[in-house]
Amino acid sequence: MNRLRTLSTAGLAAVLFIFGACKQNEFDADTWTDQLDDSHEFEHALTEIEHLGDPKAIPAVGKAWENQGCPQRALQVMTDLAHPLTPEEADKGNFADFAKSGRPASWDKALPFLTEALQPYSPDATGGGKCNLDDTSPRSIENAGKAAEALGQAQTDQAAQVLIDALGQKYSPKAQPVRLQVLLALGKYKSGAVVKALTDLLRNSPENEPPAIVLGAVSALAQIKSPEATEVLIETMYRVPLGPVFAQVRRALVASGPNVAGEMKKILNGTHEQVNKLFADNKLDQYCGDKDIATGKITKPITPCKPTSIKEYYAAIILGDLYDQSAAKDLVAKLQSDKPQPVSYSQGNPAPNSQFNAYYDSLRKIGASDGADVVMKIWNDPKGDIQQRVNAVGAYPFIARGSTGAAELGKIAADNGADDALRLEAATAYARLAQNESDINALLELAAKYKKAADEAAGKAEAKRPAYEAAKKTLDDAKAKLAAAKAQFQKEGGIKKASAETINAMTAAQKAVDDADEPYDNARAEWKPLDNAAKDYRSYQRTFETHVARVEVYIHCKGNAKCFADALDAKPDEIAVRVGKYVKTINNKLPAGQKDPRSIDDVWTDNDKKGLVAAGVERAMLELGKMGEGARDQTAALLDHAKTEDRLVRQSILLALPKVAPKPCPDCEAKLDAAIKVGSGKSEL
Repeated sequence: MNRLRTLSTAGLAAVLFIFGACKQNEFDADTWTDQLDDSHEFEHALTEIEHLGDPKAIPAVGKAWENQGCPQRALQVMTDLAHPLTPEEADKGNFADFAKSGRPASWDKALPFLTEALQPYSPDATGGGKCNLDDTSPRSIENAGKAAEALGQAQTDQAAQVLIDALGQKYSPKAQPVRLQVLLALGKYKSGAVVKALTDLLRNSPENEPPAIVLGAVSALAQIKSPEATEVLIETMYRVPLGPVFAQVRRALVASGPNVAGEMKKILNGTHEQVNKLFADNKLDQYCGDKDIATGKITKPITPCKPTSIKEYYAAIILGDLYDQSAAKDLVAKLQSDKPQPVSYSQGNPAPNSQFNAYYDSLRKIGASDGADVVMKIWNDPKGDIQQRVNAVGAYPFIARGSTGAAELGKIAADNGADDALRLEAATAYARLAQNESDINALLELAAKYKKAADEAAGKAEAKRPAYEAAKKTLDDAKAKLAAAKAQFQKEGGIKKASAETINAMTAAQKAVDDADEPYDNARAEWKPLDNAAKDYRSYQRTFETHVARVEVYIHCKGNAKCFADALDAKPDEIAVRVGKYVKTINNKLPAGQKDPRSIDDVWTDNDKKGLVAAGVERAMLELGKMGEGARDQTAALLDHAKTEDRLVRQSILLALPKVAPKPCPDCEAKLDAAIKVGSGKSEL
C-alpha cells in the first residue's frame, strides 16, 4: 500500500502546514512585519526584524509601536534600522544583504514616528498620534528623549527642523528633560537655522528660563562653534551670571572664532556699546540686594547700590582662555588704571575675588612678557596691598624672562617679618626663575631654618609624649572597665534587677573615667601643639626642598627643549638622586644637632619623591612655554602626557601647549578629548 495513503486526515493537514510554512522566507523582513500586530508574536517578530537589519520594516514597526502601547524597544529598533552602515559595519553586524554595498540612511522612514514621540499630547490638537509625549508617563518622557537623541544623529535638514519645532513647544516641568535632550541634539548640527533657534531662545528672556535650559542652549552653541553666536553669548554671560552658566559660556565663546578677542578687549576697556547699554539699562554692575531666583526681583533692596567688577572680570578671564598675546598690554594697563572691586555680592557680603584676580590669572596663562616690569613694581612695593602683591608675585614668573627679579623674590622669601602668604608665594616664584646652583643655596637656607624648628619642636614633643601616652592608657583602661561594667549591668536586667555589687562597680568605673579625663586632657594639651608644630615646620621644610627640583631641572637641561619634555617621563627615584646632590641630610627622627649621612633617596617617602617630579615638570613646562615656537617639536610629547591624573603636571602641560603647539593642530583635539575623558568626574582635574 502507498505509505502516503495511510496518513490520517490530521497528519496530512500537519504535513501540508509545514510545507506551506516553508514557502515563507524567514530572511525577508516582510515575513515578520506581518506578525507585529499579534501581541503574542510582537517581541519575537521585533527581534527577528532587528537581526535582519532591513530598513524597509521601519513603517510597519512604527505602526506596531503605536498600536502596542508605544514600547521603547520598538522605537529603538526603528532608530537602529534608520542608521546608515558601512559595508564593514554591516558585515560585523551579520547583515548579509548589506555586507557588500553598505546600508544607506533611512531617517525619512523613521521621521514621522520620531516627530510623534516629541510632540506633546493635547486633547485639542488635530492629527495627534497615539504616542505623543504624555508628561504623566515616564515611558513617554523617555521615548521623547530617545527620539530627540536619534534626530540629532540623523543629520538631515528635516530632522533639524523637527528639533527646532520641538524647542518651541511648551513642555511641562516634568518633561524638561526632553527639552534638554532636544538642546543636546541640536548641538550636533552646524546649520544657520539651528544657531538662530538657539540664539533666539537665549536672547528672548534667559533670566526667566530654568538655569538648566540656559546651560543646555549655551552648551549646544559651544558644540556648534559658530561666530554668529558671539553676540548672544556675551549677553547671556552677563544677564545670567551664574557660575555654571559662565563656565559653559567660556567654552562657547572660545569656540566661536577669532573675533571674540576683539569683543572682549572692547568690554575690558569700556568701549563695547551694546554691553555698556546692557549694563546701564539693567544695573548689572551694581549690587542693590539679592534677587529671588524664581521672580528675578530684589527681595531686600539696599541703598546706595554697591559697584561690582563683573564686566571686567568675565572679559579678562575669557581673554586668558583665548591665549591672545596681544591682550597682555590691555590687562597690564587695567592693573595700572583700575581699583579692585568685588566681582559680586551675596547676602550683602562681597565675593573674595576682584577683577584683578582675573587680570593676573590671564597674564599667567597668556605668558607674554609685556608688562613684566609693571607687575614686578607692584609686588616689590612694601607699602602695597598684601593681596595684590601676592597675586602679582604668583603671575610674575610666567611673564618674566631670564632670572630678572629672582634676587628680590629671594629676599622677600627670607624675610621673617614679611607676610606668610607673600613669603611662600615669593619662594615659589623664586624657584620658577632661579637658574644657577648658587641660587639653590637660598632655598636650602630656608629649608634649614624650618628643619631646625621642626627638630626642636619634635624633640619637645617627644619629651612630652610618654606622659601623654601614659595618661591615654589610663583613660583607655578606665573606659574599657566602664564598658564591661555597663555590659554586666545590662546583662543582669538594668536598674531594677542588677545587684548592688554590679551597680557599685559601674559607679566606681565611671568615677575612674572621670578622674582620668583631666590628666589626659592636660597631657594632650602639652604634647599635641608641639607635635602639630613639628609637622607644620617639617611641611615647610619639605616645600623649600621640593623647590630645589624646579631649579635643578633648569640646570640639568641647559635650555634644551627635548630635555625639558623628557621631564614628563622622569622617575621619582631618578629625580631624588639628582636633587639629593643638593639636599643631603634629611631625617625627621634624628635628635636636634645630629646629621644623617644618608641621601635624600634613602630618607624621603615615595610621595615626597613624586612631589619632586611634579615640581620639576612644572618648571620644565614653564620653560617650554617661554620657548614658544622653539619647542614646537615637543608638541606630541606634551599631548601624550596631557591625560595624566597629577593635577600640577596636567595644569603645567595645558599652560604650555597653546604657546608651543602649531595652529592648526590636527592631533590636539583628539588627544585633548582623551585627556578630558580621563579627568571626567574628577573635580581636582
